[in-house]
Amino acid sequence: MPKSKPIYYNQTDQKIWRTDATIENLEFEYIGSYTQTEYELIIELLFFIFEDRDIEAEQVAFLCEELDDFLNSMKGNPEQ
Repeated sequence: MPKSKPIYYNQTDQKIWRTDATIENLEFEYIGSYTQTEYELIIELLFFIFEDRDIEAEQVAFLCEELDDFLNSMKGNPEQ
C-alpha cells in the first residue's frame, strides 16, 4: 500500500510541499496526508482550476476535502 505523507501549503509563496519532516515554519499550513499519486493529482487539479492565479489556503483545503470525498466514494467508503 502506498505511503501517505503530510502536505503543507504556503499561501504567501504559493508553494505546496509533501514531506515526512515536521514543518515549523508558520507560513506553511497543514492540509492533510496523501500518497505521492494523490499529491500529484492535487497539483494537477490546482493548476487546471487556477492556472496562474493566486490560490488561498482555504481553496487548497476545500479541493483536498472534495478529492477525499471522491476517493472514499470510489473505494466504497462514503462516510469517511
